[in-house]
Amino acid sequence: MNSTTYQYRPSGMLALRKRANLTRSEAARKAGLTYAQLKRYETQAAPPVHKLLQLARVYGVAFDDALKETIV
Repeated sequence: MNSTTYQYRPSGMLALRKRANLTRSEAARKAGLTYAQLKRYETQAAPPVHKLLQLARVYGVAFDDALKETIV
């Protein structure tokens, strides 16, 4: 059985927000997150799947596109 390892790329999360033309505060509010949570997702830690889904909706992208942007 092959095992594939994936790595989270925080810069992808930041790029999604920038393309949506939202400030961190705006995006956090619309996604129901705190500013600190979103900052953490954009700089270091992968969000839980349900949070990534919320962010994808806020950024106007499909969930699978958000995954492709943030997972290497």
